[in-house]
Amino acid sequence: MTASEQSSLIPVTLLTGFLGSGKTTVLNHVLKQPDMAATAVIVNEFGEIGIDHLLVERSSEDVVLLNSGCLCCTVRGDIVDTLTNLFVDRVKGKVPFFTRVAIETTGLADPAPILHTLMTDPIVAARYMLDGVVTTVDAVNGAGTLDRQPEAVKQVAVADRLLLTKADLADPAARQAIEVRLKTLNPGAVLVPVTRGMVDPAVLFNIGFYDPVAKSADVQRWLRDEAFASNHAHEHEHLDVNRHDDRIRAFCIIRERPMSWAALSAWLDGLATMRGDDLLRFKAIAAVSDRPDQPVVLHGVQHLFHPPVLLPEWPSEDRRTRMVFITRDMSREAIEATLTAFEGAVEETASSQSPPREQAEQATRRDFLVSAGSIAAATAFAAPARAVMGPDDKFDLVVKGGDVLDPSQSLRAKRDIGIRYGIVEALEPEIPAARALRVLDASGKLVTPGLVDLHTHVYPYGSAIGIPADELVVHQCTTTCVSAGDAGANNFAAFRRFIVAQTRTRLCAFIHIANTGLASFPIAELTNINIADVGAAAKAIAENADIVIGAKVRMSENVIAKNGVEPLKRAIAACEQAGTGGRVMVHIGGVETRALMSQILDLMRPGDILTHAYSGAPNLSGDFTNIVQDGSLLPAALAAKQRGVVFDVGHGGGSFDYTVAEVALAHGCPPDTISSDIHVFSGNTPGMPYLPWVMSKFLGLGFTLDQVVGMATINPAKIINRLPKLGTLQIGAPADVAIMELVDGPVTFVDTRNNTRSGKAYLKPVQTVTAGVPFGRPYNLPFSVR
Repeated sequence: MTASEQSSLIPVTLLTGFLGSGKTTVLNHVLKQPDMAATAVIVNEFGEIGIDHLLVERSSEDVVLLNSGCLCCTVRGDIVDTLTNLFVDRVKGKVPFFTRVAIETTGLADPAPILHTLMTDPIVAARYMLDGVVTTVDAVNGAGTLDRQPEAVKQVAVADRLLLTKADLADPAARQAIEVRLKTLNPGAVLVPVTRGMVDPAVLFNIGFYDPVAKSADVQRWLRDEAFASNHAHEHEHLDVNRHDDRIRAFCIIRERPMSWAALSAWLDGLATMRGDDLLRFKAIAAVSDRPDQPVVLHGVQHLFHPPVLLPEWPSEDRRTRMVFITRDMSREAIEATLTAFEGAVEETASSQSPPREQAEQATRRDFLVSAGSIAAATAFAAPARAVMGPDDKFDLVVKGGDVLDPSQSLRAKRDIGIRYGIVEALEPEIPAARALRVLDASGKLVTPGLVDLHTHVYPYGSAIGIPADELVVHQCTTTCVSAGDAGANNFAAFRRFIVAQTRTRLCAFIHIANTGLASFPIAELTNINIADVGAAAKAIAENADIVIGAKVRMSENVIAKNGVEPLKRAIAACEQAGTGGRVMVHIGGVETRALMSQILDLMRPGDILTHAYSGAPNLSGDFTNIVQDGSLLPAALAAKQRGVVFDVGHGGGSFDYTVAEVALAHGCPPDTISSDIHVFSGNTPGMPYLPWVMSKFLGLGFTLDQVVGMATINPAKIINRLPKLGTLQIGAPADVAIMELVDGPVTFVDTRNNTRSGKAYLKPVQTVTAGVPFGRPYNLPFSVR
């Protein structure tokens, strides 16, 4: 692609930022500005930004015209459909002519999938180009968000502009600390303080390397490599591997002499193939040896790269190759070593026969993987590459014709899913059946990432209440289950060796702070506090960190008697002593006293999990001592939620009360994750706590289908954080798929205290695929190699 071709495309700016960071306030302010004329803004919901007072004309259900001249529309299906339909409507004159687009993402969204779409989807890329990424960060609460939410760190790391919102409300010392932290994370991003959402729209637009106003390339403004000069020390610091931003590296690599295009392109191909997930953002202006007077502009996000853009001339006197990297768990030294290896492995003569664009088309990844440079990269990158599919290779399985809903990608559209070697290899509107060894027909069904159940009891034969996880699949569509304290330090090895190893469903666990776990059930496990051995639990957590998320403790009065907060303190101590960044899952419901409930909440750390959050179970005296008392939400519960404690449903047989949930939801404590707490007792109760049924109850409480699916897929997967791309259907993700039917019609739900509520729809399990292998037809041959 040439610079002139680039200039004919419509620039797109991505506005992202975590929940509560002020993104909506910024957007609401910007939408009022006359400078927004000829801009199309894509939002998730009109209601979220309150645009009624700005409305001039509504041209359709999804598109409105504001009095600033700005065109505003909601996402229709997925972002590809929205951008395509918007462009077609512009051509047909159905909407005013717009010259740029701004996309607002949801607060929990990973920006990478939308960036991938803008860079690689052929329909979108033919009409639009990425201008830049703008991320809002809360000056008051941003530090805590970065501590507990890896998505927030990623949103900062990929940004071209950082808007520091609520700057007027922040303590000066706290503001200075967050500014230093942001500049360390992403020194190349311009940091803009924002008060009450007021920001000049010019800050948001024309931030790419091509300036449409000047009609020329402004690479330096875009690259900002000089900002990395003072950041060299950060890449050598190793403060805490469990603090999300201490895994991020930001640096610039410079080459004084022109480089071989063959070496450069092969090296970038290898880097993206083998460590793409950890290559958060890449920008470069490169001098290539065969065209030293025409630099190449490069831009990549994770494993995908925009086609290289050949500039007609150098934009300044500086003719060095400058490459800016934002990476996760990849040091400058490791990356430079691989580049040196490629430069030595690829002969200069290979690059002197054709220009960069032609060579990029000639050099295939398959050629690269057998080259000498590939051997050097395989050693230096130290990460596996997925097998490359050729044009005649077939998918092992294609899930065909389903209505795909993947909250991790903000995707809702008809898609076929191509699966090979247990991995999602394609997610496309149509995959020919001829390309599939087997086809699973999902026509008319809802297709989501495999459901992830954060609270289950799946240790049969070792715990009295456990159910085999694979036996639950037909009722739950679960591809990943977390054993919630079934085993303690004394019996976890048996769970690992004899249950995890024999189960198709992916299993993770919380280790019970009690040495024997739930083996004694229904006899209480913590009436004798001595069984809560911190050292033994810490050792078990540390030695099984690949599948153990942390510690579990049950804090009900009938479990811990008069031991107060001591069991919780020991669970926290075990996680901290283990050094794995473990979380504590805290079971509540009928705690001894009302005051103890607040003490429990106050002790919980950001990232710890409050399960049975909406329990209405009384204590042994019949007193209701949960997060809602006398009809009011405890202040300690709201404070815990605001500082990052995860609220988990954990329905079970006695732990979900509509009257508690409704008060908590109304006062700012919605669930982060929906889980079942399925076990032999709860499974026989009228509340039927199978995960899709529990999800359906939250549909009835007013949550959207997208929200409910997210709380049972990507949200718990992020808490588990043990397998890349778990809980998604992104390319390269584990091929875990849930197929359900959304049944419309009146339905009655009952909680665990015999309260009933009416709903309009429910989710019905149909079929499940785990690691590319269906439970049921069509069967593989051989059945499985895993």
